[in-house]
Amino acid sequence: METRLQRLANQLRLRGISLNAPLRESDLCAFERRHRVELPTGYRQFVRHIGDGGSAAGPDGVELFRLGQYPPDRVPKPEYVELTDLAEPFPFTETKVWEAQCDWEEYQDDLSRLHHGNLCLADCGCALCYHLIVTGPERGNVWQFAWDTGICPAGTAPEFLDWYEAWLNA
Repeated sequence: METRLQRLANQLRLRGISLNAPLRESDLCAFERRHRVELPTGYRQFVRHIGDGGSAAGPDGVELFRLGQYPPDRVPKPEYVELTDLAEPFPFTETKVWEAQCDWEEYQDDLSRLHHGNLCLADCGCALCYHLIVTGPERGNVWQFAWDTGICPAGTAPEFLDWYEAWLNA
């Protein structure tokens, strides 16, 4: 029987999508030590055995970023590029809509903690990005970040491998 990772690799090959080379175990361990996190299992297996990002390998044909990469033209704060608060728990567990936010202080507090515990996976443009949550109760899940309107779990199957496979099958 075909394993899930083999199935994903086959789907990528059939669609002509190539990824960057997978990461070595030593590179993954070094990243985890440096940032004091343990990467979620599904994502860790993906970058270890399938590939570390690639152009046109993400949702809607956008780039799937390498581990720890952030789009340089989308940097709202230096913390995103430097990953200074990756070990801090991601503070959200439910959808947050800022577009309708009336409490300015709560909005500012939410934005100040938005970079905690997550990695950017893909930038779809129009202020929409997908992020992998690496700490806190949502660890292992993918969330949509729309910088100007709000954040929410990415669909009904937000765990990384479920999310990526759902995108491939869409």
